[in-house]
Amino acid sequence: MKVLIEIPDELYEWLKKEAQRRGLENAECVIQELQHAEEMRQRREAVDRIHKLQKEMGEKYGVMKDSVDLIREDRER
Repeated sequence: MKVLIEIPDELYEWLKKEAQRRGLENAECVIQELQHAEEMRQRREAVDRIHKLQKEMGEKYGVMKDSVDLIREDRER
């Protein structure tokens, strides 16, 4: 789906120059790269939050052993 938006001329010129600087075809490619970078930043933040929670849970409850062996034993019954 394509959406047309109005942006200031200065921003469009910056996008064009940035595309040229990065060796990209057009300003849309710069926007896509910026979106990708933002998605990756959000993913890194999510992983960081998960690691922080794992650490907090480990400190609070101790390190739990892996349940894979218990699940296998249960399936074999």
